Amino acid sequence: MKATAHVLDERDGVYYVAGVVHAHTTMSDGRRPPEDLVAFAHARGLGVVCITDHHFDSWRYRFGVKVSRSSVQRMGMAPYLERIRQVAAADIGPLVLPGIEVMPHYRWEGIAPFLCCQAMKTGVVYGLDNASVLDAMPMQLDGRGRSEAEARVAAQTLIDYVRRAGGLFFWSHLEEDEQVRFATARIRYLPRPDLLTTSTGYTGFGCFPHGDKHACRPGGAWDERLAATLRRGATDGPWTTGESDYHWGDSARPYENISDPTTVFLLDALTPDAVLGALRSGRMYAYRGSSFRTSLMRRFEARCPASGACAGSGQVLRAGAAPQLSVDVTGFTDGCRIRVIAAGAVLAEHAGHGLDLGLPLPTGAGYACRAEVTSPSGETIMTNPIFVMPAREPNAR
Repeated sequence: MKATAHVLDERDGVYYVAGVVHAHTTMSDGRRPPEDLVAFAHARGLGVVCITDHHFDSWRYRFGVKVSRSSVQRMGMAPYLERIRQVAAADIGPLVLPGIEVMPHYRWEGIAPFLCCQAMKTGVVYGLDNASVLDAMPMQLDGRGRSEAEARVAAQTLIDYVRRAGGLFFWSHLEEDEQVRFATARIRYLPRPDLLTTSTGYTGFGCFPHGDKHACRPGGAWDERLAATLRRGATDGPWTTGESDYHWGDSARPYENISDPTTVFLLDALTPDAVLGALRSGRMYAYRGSSFRTSLMRRFEARCPASGACAGSGQVLRAGAAPQLSVDVTGFTDGCRIRVIAAGAVLAEHAGHGLDLGLPLPTGAGYACRAEVTSPSGETIMTNPIFVMPAREPNAR
């Protein structure tokens, strides 16, 4: 157990630890060396730092034109991973995990020099710390991309590879229209919230700061995918995180504030493996705002009164009778509203810091239940779902 990791709260052996899950350093296009990044995160009260520098940021045009930003390619994957291992071993404070941001595909449109590069949305990969495995990731980055359909196939091929290798893939900034200009060329990442339903096998996505307006609305793409997960008999997400995509500075603007948004992990141990386990299993919630230390989701729990079974974020509740849901938040000093979403529909809304209500009796494949807490100032907590499923028959395996 790493005693210097920040613990926001502890309840029944579960440690609440806030972290940055998407951050860049001088190993790609960030402005802080990794050691400084971790020390800075520690000073801001973060107990987890996932370093996710750009794997590849070079857009080649067929006539030899190339637009580039700094990426890990310049130093090599093995030295990159070794540098992160050294930082993690230095015991600066937070738990440090390696990750990488990947771009599956791009294609050019227009006529040189007035070109537009349409890039597939990027993803963040965790849980792979073997340089040869990362070097072999299948991506179509040769400048010969031709279509959106081709881009989606390339993205799915990459997700499948990461999953087979034991890694985790999280979509990033699905709803942002990202544009970067280099002289007369333009790089554009179009909004693609539909990737939540048209791609499969990914572990999750970032809901904050650019993924909650459409995908997370009741009955939106996230709820559609959660329902599809249950229909195939699985309970493996997808999960959501709060990703700052930190590069530099620390203002209130996205990408410049390392602690807004954050991901708050529910850990059974203060170890990197426990963090990876939480990312894999949904034992976390996303927070947007400036008070992650005090505005906490202290309880999000469904319980079956008949059996005494209970479950929280990312877990399964088998219920033979109508279960009860308890929600308890602290902080939110200007007030808050709790909204409970079950089976893709708003089940209840409540003004206040606590809520107890009955949930529907699960039928068929069951349903996903999640909660959203908002304040007038824009503070928001987005939980990961509890899967409420029918009780197994006595002889069912």
